[in-house]
Amino acid sequence: MEDLCIEKAAIYRDGRTHCVFSDQSALILHPGSQFLTYFPRNGQPVRQVTSCVTCVEDAKEKTLLLLELHNSIALRPVSVLAEQLYASDIKLKPRSKETCVWAVPALAVVIDSASGEQVASVAFEQETGRGKIEVQLAADGSLNLKSVDQLAAVSLSADGLLLKVTFPLFLSEKKIVTKGETYRGLVGADIAYQCIDLTQIFSTADYPEEWSRPLELLWHCFQAMGRTEIRSPAFYFPTETPEDLAGEFRTRLPCQLQGETWKTDSISPAVSLFNYYESPIFAAWSADATLRNVPSLGVEGVIHSDQARLLCTEGGFFHYFQPGGDIRSFSKDSVPVVIRSPKGNYSIEKVAEMCLSITSQPSATPKIVPQPDLPDDPEGIKCENTIEDVGTFTAYNDGSIRALFNDRTVIRLHSDLSLSVLSRKGEQIKLNLDNPYGFEAYVPVCLEFYEWAFSTPEEKARKLVREAELKLRCQVEVEKIDRLLGLEQRESYED
Repeated sequence: MEDLCIEKAAIYRDGRTHCVFSDQSALILHPGSQFLTYFPRNGQPVRQVTSCVTCVEDAKEKTLLLLELHNSIALRPVSVLAEQLYASDIKLKPRSKETCVWAVPALAVVIDSASGEQVASVAFEQETGRGKIEVQLAADGSLNLKSVDQLAAVSLSADGLLLKVTFPLFLSEKKIVTKGETYRGLVGADIAYQCIDLTQIFSTADYPEEWSRPLELLWHCFQAMGRTEIRSPAFYFPTETPEDLAGEFRTRLPCQLQGETWKTDSISPAVSLFNYYESPIFAAWSADATLRNVPSLGVEGVIHSDQARLLCTEGGFFHYFQPGGDIRSFSKDSVPVVIRSPKGNYSIEKVAEMCLSITSQPSATPKIVPQPDLPDDPEGIKCENTIEDVGTFTAYNDGSIRALFNDRTVIRLHSDLSLSVLSRKGEQIKLNLDNPYGFEAYVPVCLEFYEWAFSTPEEKARKLVREAELKLRCQVEVEKIDRLLGLEQRESYED
């Protein structure tokens, strides 16, 4: 199929990947990558072993597209079908140790790649620091550093928000070259393996821990150049890090995702992209932008057309800026219809909507507390109430409620305080109770009924008293205003 492409995708932290294609078929790659589920545009879903996926309805071609996208932005890459996906890029490298070596310098200098001139320098006060290293400044403003053994490379974007890494991903444990043999330039190697040089891009606030120390080196250079910090990156050090040597240290190379896990797959991503709730969303992709879900910060996005950045906080506020430009801020209710860019005007409304959908996914326990001392019959109905022109509300003995609105929207607040929705279009959605994007008008009504249904008679009586007192105070204030307006009108008439 000539026009076959990915329309949108979602990648979760446990490695699960959802993909929707231009023909509205869909794929789910399950955690561990051994299994997948294919959803034809018209027909029943088909479960398959990933390495043996069939070519029916271009399922194999679609699987290769999914794997290529997954490996570029997921926390852990996978090597399944790599021999076909990266056929022209497969190399052979010795693999005596699963580590790469980075320098611990006493001095780092930033060199302009074009002119060869020194731009900045950083001195390090470390007992193990030795010698000098050079960090290359590329034409796009990024800072680049290679490992001492030339196995890996890291690159920090000009704004300090993105980290690009390149490293060998070993595809097989099969021994290719043994001692005394010669193969493709490898002479006398103890062991060599098939591998590819894989490139991945992450947010500097959320990335695999193996890259923390080289990123820290680049960040010192970033600051020495006097660049504006939009935010600082996250620094953490790997567990089980090999011991430092004099003047250098080793870090483990990222390894492929392991596991043989089959998870739920009843809903096609073409119907609902974010329909998996056993793991947080790590990243999302569309034809317009790549989005990364950063814990405690929100969603960071890169617009594909001009590499502009879009940051969405958990409160639903956006910050947008083009490379070298000023930051523009706006709320979710005032997203610009058109963004003007040197590379052409475009809209970010769909990207903003996807950001809000990601932030509304369940991520924390809601702040309300379940009601204790429930009756012995958890299946029974506690009470039911119908409100004219609104809908029917039902409370159950297990501490959950169900709201059926007149527009056919169904909302269920479960006893564990999770919130699920069946929209009037038939979409099944789970939401964060603190940020129910798209259903802001429905959830407060459900919470009001929840509070009423599970209140004791004494609590209901106290609430009625508070409401009566509030109504009386409002009435007194209205009468004061009326008297004041009447006095002003009389004074104006007398004048």
